[in-house]
Amino acid sequence: MGNRLFAALLCIFLVVPFSGWAQRTVGIDWQVPAKKSEAAADLHYFAELGLTHLQIDRALDRQTWQLIDNLQFTVFGKLPVDFAVTQSFSEMDSTFTVRLQKLVDHYNAQNRVQGIGIFSVGATYDEEFRQTVSSFIQRLGKEVQKPFYYIAAGSKSTLISSDFSFRIILTGHANKTVSGQAGGFLYNPEPDMQWHLVPVKSLLSRTSNRVQLPIFFESSWLKGMINRHPDFAQTIRLYATSADPVFPLPQKAGQKMDSNTIIVVMLLLVWFIFGATYNYNPVFRKSFLRYFTGHKFFVEDVIQRHIRSLFTGFSILIQHAICGGIVLYCLFHSVFSPLGYEALYSHYNILAIFGTGVLGLFIWGCFFTLVIEVISILWLWIANPATKYLSQIVNLYPWLLQLNLIIATLITAVYLPGGNNVLIYLLTGLFVILFIGSFILTALDTVRHVTSRRPWVYAGTLGGYSIVLTGIIIWIVLSPKLLNVVELAAHLP
Repeated sequence: MGNRLFAALLCIFLVVPFSGWAQRTVGIDWQVPAKKSEAAADLHYFAELGLTHLQIDRALDRQTWQLIDNLQFTVFGKLPVDFAVTQSFSEMDSTFTVRLQKLVDHYNAQNRVQGIGIFSVGATYDEEFRQTVSSFIQRLGKEVQKPFYYIAAGSKSTLISSDFSFRIILTGHANKTVSGQAGGFLYNPEPDMQWHLVPVKSLLSRTSNRVQLPIFFESSWLKGMINRHPDFAQTIRLYATSADPVFPLPQKAGQKMDSNTIIVVMLLLVWFIFGATYNYNPVFRKSFLRYFTGHKFFVEDVIQRHIRSLFTGFSILIQHAICGGIVLYCLFHSVFSPLGYEALYSHYNILAIFGTGVLGLFIWGCFFTLVIEVISILWLWIANPATKYLSQIVNLYPWLLQLNLIIATLITAVYLPGGNNVLIYLLTGLFVILFIGSFILTALDTVRHVTSRRPWVYAGTLGGYSIVLTGIIIWIVLSPKLLNVVELAAHLP
């Protein structure tokens, strides 16, 4: 009974607006330093800025809690469960479960903690996810006296279940009015605008009618922002302590950088490579139309080694690898938001091996395309006794891929002005079909010149290729966590 009464009073305190409060309630999403001295310095610095709320995701030592109590911070403790899907709770290993239980008990024992966050952004649209979270909360035990909350990326007006008392809304990715039942806000700007002042001022303006709700800023971001804009510290202090704060902006307010420049430059580079190869390589000029208009005779010339140059094939392969990077970039940016990328990187760290920025995604596309090209060429060369020389495959396999230069150009033309995503999906599908079709057509062209054991060669090329593709499709279909993560990333605003 006491727990429910406490939760109800907290909800009233967090949700009901009081017009008499003019100054803002500002908090920090604190990445706690490992050293006690650095943690103490952080707390004193936050107090000097006028910050009154902390959000943490780890257990603290007694000395740090004593300092928090002396500085009268209000604390929200969250569990380290980010971008949660159903499997985040249903397939949780025993070690991690014990760790979370200990963290909950730690938060529950602290007087300054006013809420326990179960997850930070999750598949709240999924009924199975909501049921799994409820089951997890029930396992935590009835002795937990603190109200539960979660961090939400959407603006859905209701809580996902009665297990939660409030939610903190992640905002900053879109210039939209913040609405719905909330217990606070967590600023999370777009990567291209994270060090600019305009989005921060926009958030403060959009939430000006809910001044009693805390606005949390990530501690590393806040420190970096103050390093870049020293006056920002005074701005935060004014909002936290003054009834009539002013948010000054520089004369030249930061403009959002166009992250699409990379694909425009790369597309121009591909067309430059194509034009230079066409103009300066006579073999390329002669083969360009002959492959499509006199395909049978072109194959005979390659098998008989009348055409031996590797330069033409390598040129097309390089063009196609760059096109693969462009297509992957456009596709992912059509499907996922910056927050969606964070979800993918959180679950699959390998995706960040080339960096989490724009260039990293483009490099992944180029690398993935190039690896498939190399594997396909080596497969066709080794599995077919009719192709004794690598140059035969290099001069046959890439030519159908040349059409993907046109597809990549069309995808870029649709994506840049913010065109129809469905058309981008269809063109991407056509890109993949031509990619797969290039292997199949080359296999058919070369197998015809096999004089013995032709069924075995068919099995080693087309049969093996079909088995691999089917296996990949089955693996994806039978990987519910992968599908759930992708669905979550696509849902995030």
